[in-house]
Amino acid sequence: MKNRPSVFMSIFRGYLAVVFAMVVLLSLVILGEFRSSARRASLNDLTRVGRALEPSVTPLVADSVFSRLNSHVRSAGTAMGARIMVVDRAGVVIADSDSDLPVPEGIRTRPDVIAAFRGMEGTLESYGASGDPYTLNASIPIFFVDSVIAVMRVSLETDRWRDAMMGLARKMLLLLLILLLTALAAGWLIARGIAGPLKELAEVAERVKAGDLGARASPGSTREHMQLARTLNETLARTQQLVSEITAGDMRNRAVLGSILEGLAVTDSSGFPIMVNDSFRNMFGVPEGVSGLPPAVAEVLYSGREKGRIEVSGSSVAFGSAPIEGEEGRVFSFRDMTLEEQMENMKRDFTMNAAHELRTPLTAIKGYTETLLETPDQDPLPILRVIARNADRMINLVRNIQTLSEMEDRRPPEARESVPVRELLDSVLPLFKASMERKGLELEIIQDDPELAVPGDGYRLEQVLVNLLENALRYTDRGRIQISARRYGDRVVLAVADTGPGIPPEHLPRLFERFYVVDRSRSRRLGGTGLGLAIVKHIVEGMGGTVRVESALGAGTIFTVSLPCSPPAFP
Repeated sequence: MKNRPSVFMSIFRGYLAVVFAMVVLLSLVILGEFRSSARRASLNDLTRVGRALEPSVTPLVADSVFSRLNSHVRSAGTAMGARIMVVDRAGVVIADSDSDLPVPEGIRTRPDVIAAFRGMEGTLESYGASGDPYTLNASIPIFFVDSVIAVMRVSLETDRWRDAMMGLARKMLLLLLILLLTALAAGWLIARGIAGPLKELAEVAERVKAGDLGARASPGSTREHMQLARTLNETLARTQQLVSEITAGDMRNRAVLGSILEGLAVTDSSGFPIMVNDSFRNMFGVPEGVSGLPPAVAEVLYSGREKGRIEVSGSSVAFGSAPIEGEEGRVFSFRDMTLEEQMENMKRDFTMNAAHELRTPLTAIKGYTETLLETPDQDPLPILRVIARNADRMINLVRNIQTLSEMEDRRPPEARESVPVRELLDSVLPLFKASMERKGLELEIIQDDPELAVPGDGYRLEQVLVNLLENALRYTDRGRIQISARRYGDRVVLAVADTGPGIPPEHLPRLFERFYVVDRSRSRRLGGTGLGLAIVKHIVEGMGGTVRVESALGAGTIFTVSLPCSPPAFP
């Protein structure tokens, strides 16, 4: 396509070829006609010269005064610039204006001479035959008493005639060259006038091809160009409006598809996905495009199944599909049911665990109450202590369930305050002083920075520390409990370490689940509900922190809470 000439060059080349051919043809015709006319005129002039000389030559020939004849012919030939010869009937040249030149061979047999001896004027154009250096010849009969006694031949040299012709031809060629240049200039203007608007229209088309739908063509100077430009501009305007409407619709559709939480995929008649939304890509880990589909998902799309459930990377995904009306493709929707199934399982486990935890103290309360009623003489104090302990256990369980419910509430978080770590410890540690002294445990507090503070809810932070200390105190029979508060960069790390029996490694991943306990019999005996660490996790993560546990059998347990650090307070 790059090697093809432009419209301008095509028109200009064609115009140039036509003009050049016309100039050449015209030159040939004119020069040929001029040469023919000049030859005829020259022959006529030679004939007239012969006629003019004939009266003065006839007496000299008739009287055979050859010396005077030669002198007369030489004078006339010199004056005319031509060669004049007089030939008698025997073919002998009796007079010659250029006697130094050879006489043409067979002059008596030349057509013009033969015609003259027959009483007619003869002409001959010679082409340089051997012994004849002349080009144009005119023969005039010389009559004496009604008979031709001799022929006078007037000849014009070729070189002189050619020089005259060449001079005239140069002038004509110069004129034709001027006409050619003028025609070329006119052709250039005409070609540019035709190709210019077409070039502009082509540039507009290229801009549209590049995406510039705002490109417009100028009206032009001709009716056809104006009509074409107007039609093109109207078409582009309608196309631009249509593209804008399509783009706006596509953006709306993309926004709708992007806002849908379910994964959507549209397939063609063969089951190949031609469009998917972001939720689909995120759900199945598909990069930009539709490559790398999981085999289970690809099988669903290509099979065209209406609904069902598949397992993808450990997730349970439900799907449904419907055909596209008027087309052979289908629309598929995918919904990740893993979280909902987990929530259902958690609800079921929570109900079962809560019922189990409530049934145990209620059974104890009911049993001891019946014992007290059936044996009124028995000392009621031990029985009442058991009833009170199980009632406290039920109260703690209900309180912890309520706390968890509040933690999972979707209401906006309350405003946070800067809670000094020292004040937090001072408010919580007195609650455990008596229990620790009763068990003979040592309490160690490590806080490098007395001004250390964290942003959050003071009451919830107290709950975190109380649950961690209760857990440590519950499972530690001897040794010590250590509480440390340190700053690491922009984080505050609180750690509660004990010297208890430790936790087996297989239990650590599930330690923060609801109602999960390592030793259920011991936890029930000590009053544990299995909800304290779940509450700790909810509170800490709600404040932008993290909690983790490290433990080893026989080496104790360390719970570590990391929270954002409050900026220092300036007086």
